Order: sequence, then structure tokens, then C-alpha cells
Amino acid sequence: MLEDSDVSALSLMFGLLFIVIPVLALAGAAVFVYLNQKRVMQKAPAPRDFRAVTAHITAATVEEAARSRVEDNVLYYPSIQFEYTDGERIYKCTQAVGRPHNVISRAWQTLSRYEVGKEITVYCNPERPGEARLWLK
Repeated sequence: MLEDSDVSALSLMFGLLFIVIPVLALAGAAVFVYLNQKRVMQKAPAPRDFRAVTAHITAATVEEAARSRVEDNVLYYPSIQFEYTDGERIYKCTQAVGRPHNVISRAWQTLSRYEVGKEITVYCNPERPGEARLWLK
């Protein structure tokens, strides 16, 4: 038969396990997230390191955003397709321009500044030349 002091010691041990194990798990998760973010930040070049390249607009379209519920408002995204060369390779990208609109005519109005065939400047990721942006943040 267990004595009161043995039961008390076992209770204390189990109580500590229910505190110590979750605390160690949270600390381990925090260290993992920190190290993973640090690794990702080291790999990705800063946007300021992107280089400017000349591209040509090949298409301009308005896309309707997918709705998760029927009662959600419809939003229209103006987007352009453009292509550019880097060395001997030709890259094609699509990017939304402006902001989404709830009226399709406003989305088309945004696209009026992006005529097909127009020459524009885009910013290319030096480590992944197929990745380009219209602007940098």
C-alpha cells in the first residue's frame, strides 16, 4: 500500500509533467519557427535587390473573384499579362493591378492605363528570373 507521502510525491510529479511538457513543447515550437523564418529570410532577396527589366503587356483582363458564399459581393480584379526576356529566355507573368472593384466597369477603367503592346518596367528577382513584379514595396 502507498503511503500518503508517496501519493503526494506521485501527484506532484504528474502535476509537473503536465506543466513542464507543454512548456517544453511550446519553447521547441518557438525555436523551430524562429530558425525557419531566419532561414527563409536569408534565402529570399530583398525587393530592393530586384532589377528593372523592360516588359511588354500581352493581355489585359478582368477576373471575377471566387466567392465562398453566394451572398458575398462580387469583386472584379483587373490583371495584366506581360512578358520579358532575361538572357535568352522569355518569361510570362500575370499580375493584378490596382485594387478589386465591385463594379466591373471600374475594373476595366483601371486597365485603360495598361494597353496591350505597351512597354512597361517590371522588377525581376535575380535569383528566380521568372518572378517579376510591377512595383516594389
